Amino acid sequence: MEKLSEGQRANVERLYLDRMVALKRLEAHLVITVPLYLCYAAAGASLIGLYGGNVVVLPMIEVRRRAAEGDGDNPDALAALVHLLEKRVRFDLLFEEGRAAAQRIARYSGGCIRHALRLVLDAVNEHDTPRVTAASIERAAGGIQADFERALPEAYVSILKQVARDNRFPDRRRSGQAGAAPASLRPGVSERRS
Repeated sequence: MEKLSEGQRANVERLYLDRMVALKRLEAHLVITVPLYLCYAAAGASLIGLYGGNVVVLPMIEVRRRAAEGDGDNPDALAALVHLLEKRVRFDLLFEEGRAAAQRIARYSGGCIRHALRLVLDAVNEHDTPRVTAASIERAAGGIQADFERALPEAYVSILKQVARDNRFPDRRRSGQAGAAPASLRPGVSERRS
């Protein structure tokens, strides 16, 4: 969001600061996620006044360890995200797998609370009545993955899949060869746009 043009930022601010006020009229508990920059921008100072309560910045939760740290799941972080999800969703009643569904969703979310809640919503929306199946969770994860892939330039998709598989960026020395990361995906390198 930090690379939004001035016009795009104006649209985001209009959505969250002008139009979303209508949501306050609903008789429901809402958790609204806003772009992080808006929390710290001058226009964002009115968020608390508009919605009440506090602005809470939710960090990513490190559900997977880096290769240098032993790779694999981070059990404490997964448990924390599962605990958070269980505060909002009765997995024992809604999902065939119960708590295992919450663990699967936490893992698939990559530690992003917003994505975890979207996975729950997308999986639940496939069913008219409970119990949500493991296949529904898989389809929800596939849908989010497809959304991300559509948002990326096609050349980046295979590279990011390689990063996910190998837990590291491709070798920089091969930058001229196929499969090397574009400059904008390499740590510390930004791509110039003209």
